[in-house]
Amino acid sequence: MSVIHISRNHSLGLEAARVAADRVADNLRSEHSVTTHWEGDRLLVRGAGVRGELDVSDSLVNVRVKLRLFMIPLKWALEKEINEQLDMHLMNGSAE
Repeated sequence: MSVIHISRNHSLGLEAARVAADRVADNLRSEHSVTTHWEGDRLLVRGAGVRGELDVSDSLVNVRVKLRLFMIPLKWALEKEINEQLDMHLMNGSAE
């Protein structure tokens, strides 16, 4: 099993960060057919060969994704996509 771990500081506050996390999840759902649901301030992500969570606080987002063996060849592409989505929705202050 392989793991992707990404942390991002932000200045959006908790509610706007949750909205940004939802937007990242929207993309993951449409592109990779995963399911998502919130448990408190943790967004759980589940799909074929993928289990992960986005932990959101008022100043930090932590992403942890576990990939099954058959998904390891896609690790770099998934990590790149998650980084791009986080940059788009957190780093530029846009949670609109």
